[in-house]
Order: sequence, then C-alpha cells, then structure tokens
Amino acid sequence: MRKDTLEEEVSNSLKTLYKMITDHPVLENIPEWLGMGVIESARHFQDYGVAFYDIKTAAYFLTIIAVIFMFIRKKVGFKIYVLAQIVSVFAVFYGLGLNSASIIATITTGLIALVFILLYKKWFLKEVNSIN
Repeated sequence: MRKDTLEEEVSNSLKTLYKMITDHPVLENIPEWLGMGVIESARHFQDYGVAFYDIKTAAYFLTIIAVIFMFIRKKVGFKIYVLAQIVSVFAVFYGLGLNSASIIATITTGLIALVFILLYKKWFLKEVNSIN
C-alpha cells in the first residue's frame, strides 16, 4: 500500500471520528480541555499515525517474543517485556503528541504494564532465577 493511500485513509478516519464526536449528544458534555486534547491528538496523529502503527507493531512483536521466553522460564523474556512496554508507552506520545488525551492514554497504558510487571516479578521471577 502506498504512503499516500495510507495517509488518505488516516485522514478520512479522523474526519469520520470528528463528525461522530461533534454529532453525538452524550459527548457534547465532555470537558473542553479533554475535547481539545482529542482534536490536538487527531491533528498530530494525521502527521505521525503511520509511524505510530509501525512502532506499536514492533512493540507487539517484542511482547510476543517476551511472552514465549517467559513461558519457557527464561529471564531474558522479562527484560524484553519491560522494553516492549516502555516502547508502547512512548509510542502513545509519539503518535498523539503531548496533550491531555495522550497523557491519559499514556498513564493508562503505563499503569496496566506496571501492574503486570510487578505481579510477574513478585510471583514468577524468583522461580525463574532459581531455574537459570
């Protein structure tokens, strides 16, 4: 697929999303700072969206590799997983820019990753260390 076609698809998706947001009666009551953040994110995403998907795809592949290593009880899997989650968190800033919507998305992504990392470290990493 050509880059022009991808950019056109992203642009059309953003226009559709904006129309849905402005026409939806429930979304009329969202705070202005959050609405402006979504619009700023959409503008930034229009420029960096394709690269954002490439970064997220790389993070997903790293995560799959990490999970396989963790499943077979290799310590390097945990380190790869932590790296993949750090890439995922920063990819949100790269794709959406620095605004209220991206900060909320980044905090959510980071907290979910942190919970899994802490739980894995607490219950399974000691067992993996004793095997290796």
